[in-house]
Amino acid sequence: MKTLGTIIAVACVAGAAFPAAASEWGERIDICTAAIENQGLADVDSHRVKFVAGGGGSTKRVVLELRPIDGGDKKVATCKIRRSGEISVELD
Repeated sequence: MKTLGTIIAVACVAGAAFPAAASEWGERIDICTAAIENQGLADVDSHRVKFVAGGGGSTKRVVLELRPIDGGDKKVATCKIRRSGEISVELD
């Protein structure tokens, strides 16, 4: 019975960590879409934005897929967010 209580306690703590991690990625996606817009690479409002991948250590990498709402070829944006606040965006 003690083991079951430990498993439940660990699951509760792990579950509490996921919303924080999700909100951090949400912020990074917002930062990336704003950088795409500010650098004039694409009009984000006329695209469907899909999160593809993310990762990194001190420099966070966010990969987004941009699909035009009215059809057309998709674009893939890779954003790098450095601790210093510098943001770079590459569009393929």
